[in-house]
Amino acid sequence: MIFLLSESIANLQDSFLETLQDGLKKCGADLAAKRTLRLDGKARLVPVGDDPQDRVVEEFLAACPQLASMFTELAIRASLLYALRDLQTAIFSAVPAQAYAALGADMGFKFYQVSLKGDMSHFYFSRA
Repeated sequence: MIFLLSESIANLQDSFLETLQDGLKKCGADLAAKRTLRLDGKARLVPVGDDPQDRVVEEFLAACPQLASMFTELAIRASLLYALRDLQTAIFSAVPAQAYAALGADMGFKFYQVSLKGDMSHFYFSRA
């Protein structure tokens, strides 16, 4: 189950990045610039930070709500994978105290984000 979920996440991430980068390129955004995107409180995909091209990126993202939908699905799947791995750790740990410590160390993530930087783009959870 974990393998299938991981594979589906990887495929969706590739599709998301391809669609996103094609759109950003068409609207003239610098693809080499490092930028971070996340969902806001209204489930809109928005840039985080103060990049000079944020306005162009915001306009593009607002015009392509399917990207926010794809990203929401990614966030859901990644959260499920994270929870399944935690559950697996707890169930198969020989020492309950170690399982508890491992689970407690990973608590507190708030945002699922994508950091764009050409071929070094990556998805991750962030506390802030």
